[in-house]
Amino acid sequence: MLSKLSISNYALISHVEVEFTEGLSVITGETGSGKSILLGALSLVLGERADLDALRVKTEKCVIEAHLQTAEEHKSFFEKHDLDFEQETIVRRELSPSGKSRAFINDTPVNLKTLKLFGDQMVDVHSQMGTGQLRDTSFQFELLDAAAKQQTEVLAWKTRFALWKNKLEELEELKAAAAQSKRDLDYFRFQFEELQELNLDQLNQEALESEAAMHRNAEDIAHSFGKVVFGLEEAESSILEELKRVSDALDGTSRVHGESAQLQERLKSSLIELKDIAEEATSLRDKAEGNPERLAQIEGVLDGLYALQNKHQLTSAEELIALRDELDAKINSIDSVEDRIIDLERWIEQEETGLLKQAQTLHKGREKAGVTLQKEIQAHLKAMKMPDAIISFHMTPSTTLDKNGCADLELLFSANKGSAALPLEKVASGGELSRLMLALKAAVSAYKKLPTLILDEIDTGVSGDVAARMADVMKHMSEELQLIAISHLPQVAGKAKQHYKVLKSTAQGTTQTSIVQLDTAARLEELASMLSGEQVTDSAREHAKALMN
Repeated sequence: MLSKLSISNYALISHVEVEFTEGLSVITGETGSGKSILLGALSLVLGERADLDALRVKTEKCVIEAHLQTAEEHKSFFEKHDLDFEQETIVRRELSPSGKSRAFINDTPVNLKTLKLFGDQMVDVHSQMGTGQLRDTSFQFELLDAAAKQQTEVLAWKTRFALWKNKLEELEELKAAAAQSKRDLDYFRFQFEELQELNLDQLNQEALESEAAMHRNAEDIAHSFGKVVFGLEEAESSILEELKRVSDALDGTSRVHGESAQLQERLKSSLIELKDIAEEATSLRDKAEGNPERLAQIEGVLDGLYALQNKHQLTSAEELIALRDELDAKINSIDSVEDRIIDLERWIEQEETGLLKQAQTLHKGREKAGVTLQKEIQAHLKAMKMPDAIISFHMTPSTTLDKNGCADLELLFSANKGSAALPLEKVASGGELSRLMLALKAAVSAYKKLPTLILDEIDTGVSGDVAARMADVMKHMSEELQLIAISHLPQVAGKAKQHYKVLKSTAQGTTQTSIVQLDTAARLEELASMLSGEQVTDSAREHAKALMN
């Protein structure tokens, strides 16, 4: 049950705070006074999407807060979403000037989806355009499922159906990919085999390029190393001989002069290093011998390597290896996709059989509930001066699955005796649609067990005794749930337990909306005004008293 609603900085509302009780409450007010603004604010705090234009003052935050009385059956929702359960649950929605929206349940931040799930369990809002739902097949199925008390089974079925549909889409994508992949397979295999022939894992491109350079330039290399060897030890006055003489010259001096000994040690170390260089240069000179056959072999490998690098616009053997592995993965993927398609087709076929069986069970529940629901709706319509009205949930079994099951559904209606029941859009007037929607709400509310029902001008298009009959139906409904009705009809307002009026005023060049709860005297004047217009007459007041009594 909605016990309190607080709205700040929303549309024409600066700040409004209103408390509600159980039973029937009615909200009245002149056209354009802001009744729909209240409903818009409530919809926001129940999880509808926000619009930054809703901020009254664009530089300040908008805050909407609702207090809802919860019961034991709601505990599972709180446990599932890791929320603190309180018998009075406070939901809050905040819109910042930057456009950021935040939502809270008992001061715990929640996302919009969670907030809407909670709101849908607590409050059913029928908007002014709600009669259009009567023509919505999904809405019609929801009515039947509520009456059949199989909402849990329907939710399980829809979850399973959604997975099945996703797998169907996946199968189509796989088939399209497989068709394209088959066209690419020969090309991938040709590229892979080209790369595989090079034995890339055993190749060292840098080492091969270095060895090839050595074979091409063997004579120059040998000549260079020969010069090194000649200068170090083969020349008539070689570097090594001269260095040895210099070192020997310090033999006598080093015995009596400490710094000379250090210098001689450094000369000896240089002499050892140069001898080692001479030996290594000699070895390299002797080895620097070109091998035309080996050079041709290396160049053949490198030519193949360079050709594939140019072809694929790559720069190294490592990149070619990565490309080869990628092609190998694609080939394996193409080879395995057929198996995946076969497995998926088998799963889809088996799941479709299960879904059809499950949908047929739902269909039987709907057929049985439809008979009961039709009688209850017709009884409510009779109470609203439509004694000959006929309503029929016409279902035709189908072998094709859709989001609602395996049956086509059409809501047929006839308001007059002797007239065949036809689709709503062909036979129902505005006033008839209003009464039919109220009859549906009255019948289904007993099954849905929603704590709060809000009706926004569901009585549009009716007046006089019909309006009084609709008011009686609302009064009766409010004995089982909290019902808040936004109405222009004095007959409805007269039946209310609480009466609120929405007012629009202008001060300092600014228009704002407010809402007040009327006491007995104010209610009498409001009802009289609704009956007679601006000039309230004594007869209108007497009529208002009669309505209130």
